[in-house]
Amino acid sequence: MSRMVPPYGVFTVDAGLYISSFSRMAQEITGYSTSEAVGCRCLDLFCLAQKKQSCPIRHSLKTGQECETHGVEMITKAEKKIHCHVTAIPIRERGGRIVGAVEILRPISDPIKEGESPSQQLVEVFFGQEPLKTILERLPDMALSKAPVLILGENGTGKDLLARALHDLSSQRDGPWVRLDCGAFGERMLEVELFGCRPSPFHGIGEARSGRIQQAEGGTLFLRDVHLLPLPLQAKLLRFLQEGEIEPLGGHEPLRAEARIISSSSEDLRPLIREGRFREDLYFQLNVFQMEIPPLRSLREILPVLSDALIQRHSSTEHREVDRLSREALRLLMEYDFPGNYRELNNILRHAVILCKGETILPEHLPDGVRGSHRKVFSHPLKGENGRRMKEIEKELILAALARNNWNRKKTAEELGIDRTTLWRKMRKMGWGSKIRPT
Repeated sequence: MSRMVPPYGVFTVDAGLYISSFSRMAQEITGYSTSEAVGCRCLDLFCLAQKKQSCPIRHSLKTGQECETHGVEMITKAEKKIHCHVTAIPIRERGGRIVGAVEILRPISDPIKEGESPSQQLVEVFFGQEPLKTILERLPDMALSKAPVLILGENGTGKDLLARALHDLSSQRDGPWVRLDCGAFGERMLEVELFGCRPSPFHGIGEARSGRIQQAEGGTLFLRDVHLLPLPLQAKLLRFLQEGEIEPLGGHEPLRAEARIISSSSEDLRPLIREGRFREDLYFQLNVFQMEIPPLRSLREILPVLSDALIQRHSSTEHREVDRLSREALRLLMEYDFPGNYRELNNILRHAVILCKGETILPEHLPDGVRGSHRKVFSHPLKGENGRRMKEIEKELILAALARNNWNRKKTAEELGIDRTTLWRKMRKMGWGSKIRPT
């Protein structure tokens, strides 16, 4: 029999965090009736005292952004600790002012280990394998420091996972966890996202807005793909790292700010420094600690253990009874090159778990690319035949995937195991527009 889908509880709060509505499922999950909950502050009702500073609904009210957090600890009326997946969404008036928020609760059927976040558990599974144990052993010491950490590795190798684990293990784990993708915005918008802005007729800014550095006060700011940060913003980030000051766009006075910076890059920054595209002084500031993750294709020996752990996780979340790979399915995975690395393996196994009707994943449950239909497309060695450069091979891989998916970027990104933002950025670098095909 398939497992029952866990219930979702919903409640709303006003700007002061006072509960204004409380669904029937929220009553069942927390043990409080509507009459007991409405009119009370949610923080005082079922939030653990030591967790109040990292409350998703407070973060959503403060930033005006949707906040999703896995493994939030709550206390029921019966004083029982439960772990929930929490999504908080701000409520706005017609004029845009935030007047409250909605919180959606989903109990986690397999509670995390005491004192461990989901990212820590996944890090133990992945980075705890023999070739990567050095990374795991260094994590606690790095986490206890507030010094910047630079994480290097190809797309999909687990840089985001490692960064989150550093935050979850740190003394600032109850503070905000804020992430910024440096390749997702144009330069002006990226400046506002990172440093905030002040009202300025000259810049066409009508209202003040806090940046991600301010939002991460007392916590961690993760700068994803820091190699894509424009040079002018590199200078402003360097000032923050050296002096603890930021200058919002349109502002005239610097502001004090404090947040730990963890950054990642899928490119080696040293050639960028030589080309004048990345500041050497910023590199040294970001690189107090450096961690480099090897690609999954060089870690084939950990595939059986890693696959087993991911199958168990997806089997639980997808409410299936799958618990193993067949010998032939495992052989196909062992022969696959994984251009999308860990992220692609995760997607492949989720795909297989969803399609599998029994306990064992068979070859037909794996995506076409893994079974062999397109494996030649992904089987190029890094330097290619006749000494071709890796970038040329990457271009061929992307072009082939785009052609197979009729230039649908979403489907292409899923096949390659990369984000749509990453795919779009690579297409722009190669001179391909979103609708115009290369000639």
